[in-house]
Amino acid sequence: MAKKKIEFDKAVERAARIIQEQLETLPVEVAKEKRKELHAMAIKASRAAKNGKRSRLQRTGATRLSARSRAKTLYASRSVPRGVAPEGV
Repeated sequence: MAKKKIEFDKAVERAARIIQEQLETLPVEVAKEKRKELHAMAIKASRAAKNGKRSRLQRTGATRLSARSRAKTLYASRSVPRGVAPEGV
């Protein structure tokens, strides 16, 4: 496990060095914007790692239905319209 961590740390350092070199070649304003983008991505990844689990949507690959669309699908599957008593009652 320690060997994997060391290899990972080396890869991270190498990637950081490459990114830094690329940012140094850009104009100041563009580099500043790129740093903001990188920071936002890092924060997002950090939050996901801190939680220790992926969201339900990511695990299942399902799309999230809004409350309105859930209600539509629920009532669309009924054979009797809402508010109407079924026959024989």
